[in-house]
Amino acid sequence: MQANVNLDALLEKMKAELERVKNPKIRDDFKKTEECFRLAEPFIRERERERKESALSKLTQKRFDHELELSTSALLLLFVMTPLAVMLLIMAITAEETTARILSLSGAGVFIVIGLGMYFSEKHKIAQITKEIEDIEKQIKDIDKKLRNAFSDNKHDCSNIPEILSGRGLVGYVFPDLESALIFTMEGKFEEARDWFIKSKEESEELAKKFESFPWKAYEVFGLKKREFIQSSKGIVQVLSFAARACDALYLGDVEKMRELLDEARRMLDERNKFVIGDIKFFKYLFEFHYFLLKAVVEAYEAEMGAVARATEEQAERFAAAKPVEVPETVERVTVSAEEPEKELYRGEVRFKMGAMSQERVGTLVITNKRLKLTGKYRLRGSTLALKAALRAAGIGEVYEDIPLKDIGWLELKKALLGGYYLEFNVRGKKYTIYTDAAQHIYNLLRQYTNT
Repeated sequence: MQANVNLDALLEKMKAELERVKNPKIRDDFKKTEECFRLAEPFIRERERERKESALSKLTQKRFDHELELSTSALLLLFVMTPLAVMLLIMAITAEETTARILSLSGAGVFIVIGLGMYFSEKHKIAQITKEIEDIEKQIKDIDKKLRNAFSDNKHDCSNIPEILSGRGLVGYVFPDLESALIFTMEGKFEEARDWFIKSKEESEELAKKFESFPWKAYEVFGLKKREFIQSSKGIVQVLSFAARACDALYLGDVEKMRELLDEARRMLDERNKFVIGDIKFFKYLFEFHYFLLKAVVEAYEAEMGAVARATEEQAERFAAAKPVEVPETVERVTVSAEEPEKELYRGEVRFKMGAMSQERVGTLVITNKRLKLTGKYRLRGSTLALKAALRAAGIGEVYEDIPLKDIGWLELKKALLGGYYLEFNVRGKKYTIYTDAAQHIYNLLRQYTNT
């Protein structure tokens, strides 16, 4: 199978990635990181201080502008409004008519009121701005005081936070669980691997929830982007969830579930690069490994089922065209000595079941004068233990049975419901069922060379 090469290579890559992130102190580092985030509150206040200083600068400029307006108003009052008012007063005094006097006095009053209004309005605005400036300056002093108090007892080294919250740190945090999951996966022990992947997922979710609770500004303090951390955490959880569900389906041999997971994985294929966390590609390789493993099992299963269907049809056609084979009540026993060379008596394609396996398989049956050999259609030389175990769980594992004829306990020829015959025999408590159009011939042959 072509996927075998990919599986072997991916396993090696995953092992190498895990070695890169191995850090016995990482959990302690995460505890320190958590404490550093809590201590980041003063830094957040420092950001607030920057905002206050910015506001202070704007208010200072605003006060300066109003002071200019005040100076302008004073000049207008002194050199424009006052002379005009004086001129109008003189006109009122010298005017002979009462109406002219009233108009002149009114005009002088208006000029005086407008000038004084502009002047005192600017003075009031300046007083308000000055009060705001004093309030902000007091707030800045309070922030500085809290900042000094917070750092006077701060002995933590928070300089390596970006590295801890990187891909290397996130993978390292669940390293022990991932290492166990990978070992069991390589050995084809999918039940145990599933449990470790679930544990890794739960720990990753717990870690993500803890650090997502910290404010955005805390991330900025350490030169990080909270969105990137959240996306990395979600990518890790998504892959671990997929791996756990894949292992569960592989353990149960549930091919239908494997097909569903394959459909899901195909939709994820174009986005698999998002599973690269920083410079760590472990989760990308983990996703690809389970994708190719599921793909190999499903393809092998479908190929096997297709082969069974074709073999059934071909055997039925041959049986219908063949002449009946006589099955005598007794046969002449053949004794084979240990010194006698082994020779082949029969070779042909058969369908078979064996042991508790309910799934029909296709393979080759070879009978010699000393043994019976039953080989599955697929030989998986060089395959990973994981693939062999997955195929075995799906009922299509590698088959290579080499049975001495003397070990066959009982042998029966049975008539099939839809016509034809099939063989059943027992070897040390394990039942074998052989479906072939040559069942009668094989039955006669085995009766000669066995003690059944």
